[in-house]
Amino acid sequence: MSDPGAGREIARHLDGLTEDAARRSLARCCDSRRWVEAMLALRPFEEDRALFEAAERFWWSLTEDDWLEAFAAHPRLGESELGDGWSRSEQAGAADADPGVPEALAAGNREYEDRFGFVFLLCATDRSAEEMLEALQARLGMTREEELETAAGEQARITRLRLERLATGEPAAERGRGAPADGPGRSDPNERGPRVGISTHVLDTANGRPADGVRVTLERAGADEAWTALYSGATDADGRIPHMLDPGAAGPGVYRIRFDTGAYFERRGTPAFHPHAEITFTVTDPGEHHHVPLLVSPFGFTTYRGS
Repeated sequence: MSDPGAGREIARHLDGLTEDAARRSLARCCDSRRWVEAMLALRPFEEDRALFEAAERFWWSLTEDDWLEAFAAHPRLGESELGDGWSRSEQAGAADADPGVPEALAAGNREYEDRFGFVFLLCATDRSAEEMLEALQARLGMTREEELETAAGEQARITRLRLERLATGEPAAERGRGAPADGPGRSDPNERGPRVGISTHVLDTANGRPADGVRVTLERAGADEAWTALYSGATDADGRIPHMLDPGAAGPGVYRIRFDTGAYFERRGTPAFHPHAEITFTVTDPGEHHHVPLLVSPFGFTTYRGS
């Protein structure tokens, strides 16, 4: 499997647009004015990898106000008809919701906005309405600071997927892939379609149950040994993050996952020895699925190469 970041198709498309057209295209990917103008100033990109790396770097350098500006451009989950075609496509899984789920999503959206002051943001591609609702309910237990960074991580993933759509109209991971047998938004990344690049599953061995709401950050080491943030989010009700990076997006290199396990145990009133757990690992074949589980207790943790 080729790395979509290694090509030139998207960069050439963006480089070939007029400034106004490029500004509109970039705003569809991430509607933060400072982010858009910073990206415009770097043209021409010439290669997709340079485009994606700049998009990540600029996004994580912005202020909270800039992030909130980008969040506000998204329709609420379950209300994709109020957005553009890309929003409707990304939220396709909400169309086949079981009875009662749309109402629960609407109520959860209101509770979330009352609690945090911004719209609930989730990279909803290939997620069912039930999975969206699970993620929303798990993240309601976060602090505002934790949730702000989690939402920023979701926006970074959305931006990456939308940048991939600029030249072709669809994300690179979707090209040549048919719809799952049971319809859009119902695919299981472990069973149907291409496998995800990097994923994790956190289990609380003290009570034998999944660890939900654990804040997780994924970073990659650069040539100068500095770490670049690629993803920030929280585990769902089943203790999983199945989509930290899409297929082929994890190029060869050294990666690090940080789990805020101390905050997880603190919310449960349990003293913990380690404030966080960090796992550093090497990716040599970007076409493989890298699953990095964490088994955690208040006084220790372990990991292994999963499947």
